[in-house]
Amino acid sequence: MTIKIVGAGFGRTGTLSLKMALEQLGFEKCYHMMEVGQHPDHVQLWADAHRGICNAFEKTDDSLTVDLSTHYALSEKIDLYGKIENITGEEDILGRQPYGARPNKYRTATLGVRIDF
Repeated sequence: MTIKIVGAGFGRTGTLSLKMALEQLGFEKCYHMMEVGQHPDHVQLWADAHRGICNAFEKTDDSLTVDLSTHYALSEKIDLYGKIENITGEEDILGRQPYGARPNKYRTATLGVRIDF
């Protein structure tokens, strides 16, 4: 079983202490911003992430969602309607900006009566 922990915090809020505690507990791949100085190639990665530019991470796969809607007029003033969104139930990531991955809508069914008076 793999456990992933993401701890994020502002400078001077105990992030280095958290890193050291996690490493003592056996989590060996703990990354702290102080490591950027040891890995100059990480500077551009963090600068791009700060600006919201994540290159390959921004990309999403093609997606197709199928919806169906209908209505039936019982009379001049009463309609029945129904709608099913995402009939196939496919789960996709539609976008990653501005705040991370956003999924598509789950399969949703709506039934109702519309009455004019």
